[in-house]
Amino acid sequence: MTSTTEADREPEADDPVPTELGRDGTALLIRWSDGRQQRLETETLQRQCPCATCRERYRDAEPASADSSHAGGKRIEATLPILPLASTAAPLRVERMEPVGNYAYAIRYDRGCNKGIYTFRYLRELGGFTSR
Repeated sequence: MTSTTEADREPEADDPVPTELGRDGTALLIRWSDGRQQRLETETLQRQCPCATCRERYRDAEPASADSSHAGGKRIEATLPILPLASTAAPLRVERMEPVGNYAYAIRYDRGCNKGIYTFRYLRELGGFTSR
């Protein structure tokens, strides 16, 4: 059984489309045909990659719960803090965006996953609107 989200449905004639793309430091800027402007941080955008591999990876990476488990009779907390790799010191950049049909973009980053197809509707669901 296949589930369809709002972001996956076919675009309609009156759906807003991007009219202008830009970069601002570590963010992607999108101006939409309805006059709204959107600012999406590149790191957040890549973390929300809609490809099957990333959705599976991030789903599995979510903490199961704040409950404790037992190992060898000792109580262990389920979530522990981590220190990100030093490579994250260099800001992630969008290298290019290529249209996919008339409903989405393939976004290419300077590192990490480049497989995601971001529908216009999905991009809008990510928020980050700055003005109208």
